[in-house]
This record gives sequence, structure tokens and C-alpha cells, in this order.
Amino acid sequence: MASRIYDFMLDVDDVIARHGDARVLPLPFMTSVWPNVSFCLSYLLILHFGRKWMSTREAFQIRGLMIFYNFAMVVLNSFLLLEFIRFAWLRGHSFTCAGVEQGTSAESLRLVRVGFLFWFTKVIEFSDTFLFILRKKHQQVTFLHVFHHFAVPLSLWFAIKMAPGGHGVFFATVNSAVHVMMYTYYGIAALGPEYHKFLWWKVWLTRMQIIQFVVVYLHSAQLFYDNSCNYPILFTYVLNVYAVIFFVLFVHYYVKAYRSQAQKAKKS
Repeated sequence: MASRIYDFMLDVDDVIARHGDARVLPLPFMTSVWPNVSFCLSYLLILHFGRKWMSTREAFQIRGLMIFYNFAMVVLNSFLLLEFIRFAWLRGHSFTCAGVEQGTSAESLRLVRVGFLFWFTKVIEFSDTFLFILRKKHQQVTFLHVFHHFAVPLSLWFAIKMAPGGHGVFFATVNSAVHVMMYTYYGIAALGPEYHKFLWWKVWLTRMQIIQFVVVYLHSAQLFYDNSCNYPILFTYVLNVYAVIFFVLFVHYYVKAYRSQAQKAKKS
């Protein structure tokens, strides 16, 4: 089985090398599929062995690191959001059907690079899980959490390699905006209990995450009816499958978390 998977990945790597966008080749980790696969598999290995390693140790007190990490991610995602707005939407990027912009103009290459950075932030976000493990917050490392952190960078790399930009820019823009708000929440939470009174909007953050998947699905589904811009339809199917999966998982989390809170409030 392992040898068959390996042979399959060799074939995939060969196809991607022949048909990938040449503009991403100068960027790190984009010449072959193997670095991305290695990142994602390493994530699972560190998750597994990290839990075992922490099982006999006290939780690390890393509030300073948490504050720095979360607010650094706010800055990074804000930068991504502004770059997508500047080099896509303010340049007339189509909301209905957007093909991958070709050419090597400074603006086109800038959009390719910000797409690459968007993918790489998903690798950086592995740190979310690692910080939970170090703090022994194992209840936070749910199936939803692990699946999201593993699957998104694994598949997003292929989109950046084959079709950097185009219709997928909408998802990247919305996701970056949501992550600005999400890491702002986590950053404030890391400041300490005295700041938790400012986190009354947690339920709205979860609702925004759910709405994100609905909006992304509807926007992406346009291409099933009109793909005159010739955006690679495979990525539309992948994105919509993910949108449905994450919608179901987030709704399940929302119902479980906030319904139980409502029930506790009634009892008290």
C-alpha cells in the first residue's frame, strides 16, 4: 500500500511539474509537492508524539508567546487582506467569474506572491495546535481543529501551484478577514482574565466562521453555471466540498457549545 501511494505521488508530482504555473517556481517549496506533503505529515507526527511527550510534564506557562503569536498573526492576515484588496479587487477583479491572470507584470506577480504567502500562513498556523499541546489544552485539539489545519494547507498548495489567483481570490480574501478577527479574539484572551470582559462577541466570531463557508460556497458555485473565464473547475469542486464539510463541523460545534451554555444559564 505504501509503495502504491508513493508511486501515485510521483505521478502527481510529474503532472504538476509539467502543468504548474511557471511564475511560482522561484518561490520556496513550490517546485515539488514533497515539501508540502512533508509539512502536513510532520504536523500529524508532532501532534501525536507531542501529546505523548507532554503526558508526563506540567503545562508550559507561555502567555507572552501566546500574546506575541496571536497579534503577529493579526498583522500578517491584515497584510494579506490589504494585498488582496489592492492587487485584485481594486484592479477590477471579477466577482462573478475570474480566470487566473496571466503575464509577468509587477501587479500580476505581486498577486501570485501573496497567494503563496496565504498558503504558507496555513503552515505557520500549525503553531495553533502546538501551543495547545504545550499548554495541555487537549480539549481544544478536536477533530475539527486537526482536520482543518491538516487539510487546508495540503490542498491549498495545489491551487497556488496550478492556478495562483483567479476565482480563488475571493476565498482567500474572506478567510484572511475572518482570521484577522479570530486572532484578535485569541490575542485578547491571552492577555489574561481581566481582559475577558471584552470577549462578549465570541458567539459572533463562530457565526462569522459559519457564514464564511456559506458565502464561499455560493460564490464558488457560480462557476458550475458560467465558467467562461476558464478557471480550473476541479478547484471549485474541492473548495465546495470543503465548504460543506466545515459548515457541518462548525454548526455541530456551535450547537454543542452554545446550546449547553444556554441550558446551564437556565438551570442557574
